[in-house]
Amino acid sequence: MSTTGEIQRAAARRMRLLVVGLLALVMVLAAAVVWLAATRPDGDAADQGAPAPAGRASAPATVTPGAAYVAPARWVTLPAGAAQVDEYPVRFPHTPEGAAALAVAAVEYGWSLDPEHSTRVAALYAAPQVAQRAQAAAATMAAQWRQQLGLPTAGPVPAGAHVVARPIAVQWQAQGVDRVRVSVLAEVEQAAGEAQPARAELAAVTSDVVWVPGANPNGGDWRYLLSDSPLPTPQPAQIGTEEFNAAGWTAIQEVRQ
Repeated sequence: MSTTGEIQRAAARRMRLLVVGLLALVMVLAAAVVWLAATRPDGDAADQGAPAPAGRASAPATVTPGAAYVAPARWVTLPAGAAQVDEYPVRFPHTPEGAAALAVAAVEYGWSLDPEHSTRVAALYAAPQVAQRAQAAAATMAAQWRQQLGLPTAGPVPAGAHVVARPIAVQWQAQGVDRVRVSVLAEVEQAAGEAQPARAELAAVTSDVVWVPGANPNGGDWRYLLSDSPLPTPQPAQIGTEEFNAAGWTAIQEVRQ
């Protein structure tokens, strides 16, 4: 039979275990509350830096007034294409820089309010296995630009209405000799017509670029793929800022030679 002292000691042990268990439960609940606050759709954290879908992110093309200029930490002169189809460069070197040049060309020439123009560029720069999807995506993007500017999604646009992409920086990561993941940062100017003020934003897009043997009569060339899921995309940041360097961007000194 247990003595009174043993009974008291056993009760004390049970009390300590209960207190520890309650503390653990409180910590778990507190962590859950913090996580929900950070991820709720209308929470402050959800409003800051939320990633855009389809591997694309955007930000205002502005610099804080009075901020000191911070020189880019990295510069690159991208190679030229060895040939042209119409006015578009092709036959880029079989190097990571050549892949980056292809991705830059696809953005510079392909982003437009004209769906026929956009689909023509997509057919030229997309890999054969995704060519039809790329053309459909290009036409959809042109329609989305128009909607954003309050323009009809088909037919002619008012005089002076335009979307112009000016690539200013790149990042790339070789995933083998024939595959490179490339991010392009561009300043995108938009206007709904001659009488409308133009506005600008920064846009970043990421795609996988693959080497396609025999893509041109004189040899292979780089072509971009479409991803079924969003690809990690660096944060857009204006050139000349600390954020630009912190995001890992390499400034483009020359797109074509």
